[in-house]
Amino acid sequence: MNGFPADLVEVARRIVWFQPPGRTLEDPILFLNHAMTWGTVADLKVVQSHFTDDDLREALRKARPGVFDARSWNYWHLMLDMGEAPPLPTRRIPGAEGAKPLDWRGGGERSPSRRQANDRTDDPGADSTP
Repeated sequence: MNGFPADLVEVARRIVWFQPPGRTLEDPILFLNHAMTWGTVADLKVVQSHFTDDDLREALRKARPGVFDARSWNYWHLMLDMGEAPPLPTRRIPGAEGAKPLDWRGGGERSPSRRQANDRTDDPGADSTP
């Protein structure tokens, strides 16, 4: 496939399941980020037979937001002698600098559920029996 080694194509197919392996391997930073986060020991043996430690370091320095988990991020910084891991990469949305993050869990007073709202009545004399 596009001249990529078959063993690397198979790893790319498994760990970056949402796009064709050839497309994944054309973006080595994305591929290595996923391999370093989701790869098995066998996958990483294949990866390390095709990429150097310097390639892995570059993948960490240019890591994509949302791929690494904290454990993998810290592990690879330690294993590649890169010192203490900085904070995980975050997405930056142009024009949203300084915006307050959305509290999707709610906060403060909770709004009633639909059932609770339907069970309530503002008319104290209303008959609540069916």
